[in-house]
Order: sequence, then structure tokens, then C-alpha cells
Amino acid sequence: MYKYNVIILASIAFTASAEVDIAREICPTSFSEIQCSLISEKIEKLFEENEPKSLDEVKVAVNNAFDELVNDSRLYQSFLDTSSIKSKLDSIPLALKFKMIDRESEDSVVGLDFSYSHNFEKTKLDSSGSRESNFGFDFNINGTVTQKAEENPRDFIVAKVSARYSNDPVFAISPAARSSEPLLTEATKSYCLDDKYVDSDLCDEMDDNIYKNLFGALGGISFFDFGLDIGYETNQSFDAKNRTIGGFAYYSYENHNPSSFIGAFNIKPAILINIESVSPSDETPRAMAGDDSSFERISYEFSLNIPLDEFFNVPYTFTYNFRGYEEVSPSDVVEAANLNKYRLRTYSLITPIGLIASYSSGRLPFGLENENIVSLGFQTHF
Repeated sequence: MYKYNVIILASIAFTASAEVDIAREICPTSFSEIQCSLISEKIEKLFEENEPKSLDEVKVAVNNAFDELVNDSRLYQSFLDTSSIKSKLDSIPLALKFKMIDRESEDSVVGLDFSYSHNFEKTKLDSSGSRESNFGFDFNINGTVTQKAEENPRDFIVAKVSARYSNDPVFAISPAARSSEPLLTEATKSYCLDDKYVDSDLCDEMDDNIYKNLFGALGGISFFDFGLDIGYETNQSFDAKNRTIGGFAYYSYENHNPSSFIGAFNIKPAILINIESVSPSDETPRAMAGDDSSFERISYEFSLNIPLDEFFNVPYTFTYNFRGYEEVSPSDVVEAANLNKYRLRTYSLITPIGLIASYSSGRLPFGLENENIVSLGFQTHF
């Protein structure tokens, strides 16, 4: 998303006559309402205070506005409100959610969801023009803790170190766009910067052509990660423990074409699949049921991020997350104890100020029974 802002502000440097309109045209399909208003605010302030008289002055002023924009805490918070399986915000590694957890058949408890991620050195391998490949190492830890471990309904903490290969799209202005500026002769630039002609058909057509060359029709884009990881799973009291080793594959999809349903409503799906070997400790529910042998497991996670401002014109975000864990060829003892499958569904509503309301049903590994819980809390990032 950071790179989209670079492209948008770079495009404004090509034209002085439709600066606000360009930002507003892009916002409905590529940005949330908050991001759109921030961009428009910076651009309007730019032209009110600086009153550039030439294209060169516009470029200098845009650079100054860009510096203000990327340092605006409201812009960062708008990005952070987007939920996904794997955070790509390496510069903001720690996320905390303080919440009150209301359990269906037990007393309410105060809890803290935490997630920390760090990306080690990442090396670019090659580029095919529209996509680039990278290799890197990641460390991730996440889980939930409560004031008393025995009252934790989501008593499952996971830490993993992974070696990852990524293949992601490249966001850059096309060669056709870079060659567009010479088409504007000095005479035409001066003509279109004149207040008398700024809204003329000629200048509108010229701006429209430059805009189309810059952006075109941005359709579906995909992100791929796959690699190997080793992990450590435990409950809050560190009694039950699993050690894991395996492989994973991650895929996420975005579409910014307003003619498609996903693009029109800015919906972002993502999926993560792990195939791993698990070595349990003697204190795990599985071992205490009579089977402490190592086993193979398939785990998966699916998420949907849906900004509701595109549906109902309200600045909220709805997220759906489904996590599953299934043991491959479980023993009769494990299957009889219902410890071979775990599933958890979570529905969340996130507000612009960081308040979160969520409902979840199911259980995670180390959990003995399905639980329905309602949570209300606040999220912050460091």
C-alpha cells in the first residue's frame, strides 16, 4: 500500500490541473475512506499554501506533501486496521489487543492478544518485470494470555522461525508512463496552468491520457510465499508443549478493478497451509489420553478482510478468520478422545479508533471443549 501512495503522488507531478480529482478517482477502488481523505487533505493544502506556478514547482511541492503524508500517524493507523494472516508491516512488529472476554458458561476474564514478527535479511533474487522474487527469514510469535492461565479459553501460544521464498508483484510506473511527460510541450504546460484554460477540453483530455498511461486498469494481483519452518507451541503455563517442523504455503489476492465484485468492495482473501511433523510433550491432552508419539498434522488458516465503507458507507472493517488443525492417520485413542481435530472461527468488527468487537467459536490445540466467546477490546501497535 505504501508503494501505491508513491505512484499516486508521482502521477500528480505530471499534471497541475486535476490534482484533487485524480486522488478522488483512485480512492474508491484502491484506498479506504480514511486514506482517501488524508490524500485529498494533503493535496488541497499543497495547492492552497504553495500556489505553484509551473510544473517544476508542482513537483517540488508534491515532494514536500509526500514527506508530510508518509509521516502522518493517521495514515499508518489506517493501514494497521487491515487484518490479514501474515503481517507484511515489518517496521511495526508488535501488535497488542487488550480485551474483555465474555465466556458462554464461565466468568468473564481480562485478556491480551499479542503478535510479534520480525523479518531478517531479505535478498532479492530476480525479477521478471512485473513480479520479483525474494528470500528471507522470519520470526513470529502470537497467542492469548489472561490474568489466570486456567481461565484462558484460547490457551495456545505459537512461536516459529521460517525460511521463506516470496514472489510478489512489482509496483512501478510503466515505461509508457515515464515517456508521457515529454508529450507536454512547454507551451502546452503553460497553457494548461493558466486559470482561464485549466478546465478546457484540451487540458482535461491531456490529463486523462496521462492518468490512464500511469495506472491503466489494475486488476487482480497475487502474493505467494512458501518455505520451511520450525515451531514451538505451548499453553500459558508452559505445561503442554509441541515442537513442530514442516513446510508452508501462503497465498493472498487483491483486485483493484471496480468492475469486479472483489475490486469494487476492496475484499482481500488469504490462505495459509502448513504440513508438519509434531512432537508432543508428556503434558499435552493427547499424551495424557494415552498417545505421546510424534504425528503428522495439516493446519490451515483462511481470512477475509472486508471494509464496510464500500458497502454501507461506514468506516468499519469486518474480518473473518478460520483456523483448522487435523492430525493425519490418528490413533484410535486420540480419535476416541476427540483430540485429532481442532477448528476455530472468528468474526471481528474493527473501528477506525482501534476498538474491536469479536465473536469466536471452537477451540485450538490443547483445548478440550469448544467454547463460544464474545470479546470487546482495543488494539495498538508498536
